[in-house]
Amino acid sequence: MGKGKYLKYGGVKFYAKVPETEINEYVLSLPEEQRKSLYDVVIQLRDRGMIEIDEEDITTIDKDMLPFLQSEETEID
Repeated sequence: MGKGKYLKYGGVKFYAKVPETEINEYVLSLPEEQRKSLYDVVIQLRDRGMIEIDEEDITTIDKDMLPFLQSEETEID
């Protein structure tokens, strides 16, 4: 897999599994209502197999958000 990228405001690392142009075309084809939430767009891309989210590599500069990023599988120091 190629070099991963981070969602600027989500701190989640992901890998594109299709060309960026295909991802862009898909996102632009979504109704505006479905594009309002970055989270919803990312989940749709993941569910369609267009990206893979790296559950082990989550980052944030906002320490107050750390408890909300933790899950049973991922602990953030």
